[in-house]
Amino acid sequence: MARRLVAVTAAAVVLGLAGCGSGSDSSSPSSGAAPSSSTTAADSSSAAPPASSGAVVTTPAATPPARADVTAWAEKVCAAAAPDITALGQGPQIDPSDMTKVKAGMVDYLAKVVTATGKLADKLGSLGTPPVPNGQEVVTRARAGLDQAKTSVQNARAQLDKVSVADPAAFQGAFTNITQELQKVPQLGDPLSVLRGANGDLDAALDAAPSCKSLGQSGSGQVVPTA
Repeated sequence: MARRLVAVTAAAVVLGLAGCGSGSDSSSPSSGAAPSSSTTAADSSSAAPPASSGAVVTTPAATPPARADVTAWAEKVCAAAAPDITALGQGPQIDPSDMTKVKAGMVDYLAKVVTATGKLADKLGSLGTPPVPNGQEVVTRARAGLDQAKTSVQNARAQLDKVSVADPAAFQGAFTNITQELQKVPQLGDPLSVLRGANGDLDAALDAAPSCKSLGQSGSGQVVPTA
């Protein structure tokens, strides 16, 4: 699931606070030298494989279809999580020229992220365990990951709340540092990623469940400000 929530909002804030943009020259010098005919011929001959190399070509095994019972559980989870995840996409409307509003808007938004992340953890705990080996362990690990994310956002919010807007440069630096710290928390990059990687059947179910796919198509899921 590759999704974006406040990525654009936060990036716009950072760029707006900086008050400038940057660009890079993507042009690269070209030697313009044409290869000699002898070199071209040598390359052509060396590129052609021998008629019979004896190499064995293997075909990757096909991904097994998602199990219906596991997909039903994944659908239940994604459907329950959808309102909270989608709500996170409604980032604050911020005018980068007003530092006070920037701070208030982001502090308020981070509070909403804390609330939504806590709700996701609670919902995971109330929807039972997936019908896969170590299902309870999967849920326990997932809830712990969301709790960690919640704590990280709480700390970031408290840190941002203490920063003075009297010095725009200092405020911009603090905001950027907080954003970078949040980006180190993978659970915020995709809240439902906490369920992935432990079981192939569960991964396939998360890819197959309609509500999970809908979250991906709608662009919901990432709560970390990223550039």
